[in-house]
Amino acid sequence: MRQEQLETMQHASADLIGRLLPVLDDLRNVLEHQPEGIDQSWIKGLELSVRKLEEALGAHGLQPIDSVGERFDPKVHEAVGHEESTEHPEDTVVSELRRGYRVRDRVVRPALVKVARPPALPADSDLA
Repeated sequence: MRQEQLETMQHASADLIGRLLPVLDDLRNVLEHQPEGIDQSWIKGLELSVRKLEEALGAHGLQPIDSVGERFDPKVHEAVGHEESTEHPEDTVVSELRRGYRVRDRVVRPALVKVARPPALPADSDLA
């Protein structure tokens, strides 16, 4: 019975954290796209608020999922595009469009990523 209660609480906690992630994303986007001439003390306050939110979520088990440079894993990544690359092995994550997270061993949001694939072979014009 106690194990069931613990699992129910952890599931509810992970669900709440998942619902707060878009808020964290929005706050980060505000920081990344600051208008010119904005009061820097306001920005510092917003940065502090983002850090506090990250720390609070981290205290409840939230961990970012490593993506860039990792092999694509459909359990934790969602591919939204491919990028031709000779620099990266096929199926390597080359960019992250949205950070993914897990709470303990549960993925609460997969990372949205672009994955490397080999360059397309040029069409052989001699055969035409």
